[in-house]
Amino acid sequence: MPKRRKYEKILQLIKEEPIVTVEKLQRKYPEISSATFGSIMNILCKHDLVKKIPLKKRRVAYQRTDGYAIEKAKEILMAHRLKPGNSIEKKSTFSQDSRHPQDLQPKQVLKPNPVLTMALYSFLNAIELFQRKEERHRQATIILMDLAVEYALKAKLYEADSVAFIESQVEHLDFFAALREVKKIEGISREDEVKLTKVHNTRNYAQHRAVIPDSPSTRQYIVWVYEFIKRFVSENFGIDVDSQIPPSLFRALRRMMYSKLVDA
Repeated sequence: MPKRRKYEKILQLIKEEPIVTVEKLQRKYPEISSATFGSIMNILCKHDLVKKIPLKKRRVAYQRTDGYAIEKAKEILMAHRLKPGNSIEKKSTFSQDSRHPQDLQPKQVLKPNPVLTMALYSFLNAIELFQRKEERHRQATIILMDLAVEYALKAKLYEADSVAFIESQVEHLDFFAALREVKKIEGISREDEVKLTKVHNTRNYAQHRAVIPDSPSTRQYIVWVYEFIKRFVSENFGIDVDSQIPPSLFRALRRMMYSKLVDA
């Protein structure tokens, strides 16, 4: 009997259990990460096959709808996997297509989430500053990249409950606090967590200890942040980040991605 893929196990569990949580999944299938679970459930939610049920402390459960069927869910997941830039299983976000996304489709209009807007602004400013080559620009680049990640995480919390998010600002909701809160409802892969923590720690050294990374390291951090934000924003907000990047900055980003592939 062929081994079932991870998403097939998740779909079978949804059929067996009327309400599913990441804890229930991992008790039965500990090899499936919370990030994989969250990604698949987000896709199914968008197609009304499951619905989110908010729990305490920003945790989430998922309930199958009357329209749920395993074969229908498989078709949707496979169709999503075949779209450019999408994948049920993680793959490179780099595309060999030389055209800018705005040449392929109109720029997407952002939903009213001011925190998400700040995440994109911060990331674009980071790319722009990195082009200026000097050490002082790299200092600003690493700070802005880290800020872009923090804003992206907080945008998810804002979307989940804007009132609770605003109230939480009374206390200090820093990078690690935001990461912990998002992991409760979404799931962040261990690989992403390690990379984003490295970027955050590098930012702290640049801002508080005057230790600024060199150009190749900074370029690598930009690629890491881009790969995370592109995937995270697509899965959680339905926005293609590439469509928000001006053509000149998009070309610069492609050069960084190409350099990464050549160096690998």
